[in-house]
Amino acid sequence: MNFFDVFFFACVGVFAIAGALRGAARQIFSIAGVVIGAVAALRFYHRVAEYMPVAGEGLKLALGFAVILIGAMLLAWLAGYLFQRLMAAAGLGFVNRLLGAGLGAVKAFLIVAVVAVVLVEVFPPRSPILAESVTLPFTLKLTSAAVEAVPSEVKSSIKVKIEALEEYWARQRK
Repeated sequence: MNFFDVFFFACVGVFAIAGALRGAARQIFSIAGVVIGAVAALRFYHRVAEYMPVAGEGLKLALGFAVILIGAMLLAWLAGYLFQRLMAAAGLGFVNRLLGAGLGAVKAFLIVAVVAVVLVEVFPPRSPILAESVTLPFTLKLTSAAVEAVPSEVKSSIKVKIEALEEYWARQRK
């Protein structure tokens, strides 16, 4: 095990525990608040900026965006809190927390996948952080969708490095 493996297990553990403590309801509402808030802010920040009592057009626009985003996030937090209380009152608190742990682990896998793609891009294939990792082969299998989302010149570089790593790992197993 190396640094990446420790990061992998720590990230999954911390996010799963945090997810269990927050519960699925609050996490889902939190994610929805960010997404809805960002979409609404992108659409309406100009209108809100008109009412900002500050000098400077850029600052007004930034504050307009922030007010909408933060407002949506606060409303989503409140809705998630109330929904979590409703689930607890209905005797579904354990299910909420169990699903929350699962969602937390999924968030951790997403973070680990992004870190893995960055590491593959910046380190040579035989560097110890890549070549000696126990969890990186598994992680790279999960990152294929993430790799498809990057620009084509970076994508080809990452794919070449992943292939070199897979060849190295195959030789090590023999």
